[in-house]
Amino acid sequence: MITVRASLLAKNIADLIAIARADPGKLTFGSAGKGSPHHLLQELFKQRTGTEFTHVPYKGGSPAVAELVAGRLD
Repeated sequence: MITVRASLLAKNIADLIAIARADPGKLTFGSAGKGSPHHLLQELFKQRTGTEFTHVPYKGGSPAVAELVAGRLD
């Protein structure tokens, strides 16, 4: 599952990929830390879709979700 902040104009995966390709590295993604399953899956997603996101590692999944809900993480 991929979740985005409410104000991001991505209604589906195709929209998210288009937004990411339009401005490489602008969108952020959070994970439960470097090398975590979330981080590695996002790296695979980037590789397979030809997109670039900025990784923001957190100390666990809960802080990342809190930042997403607050709108400080894409």
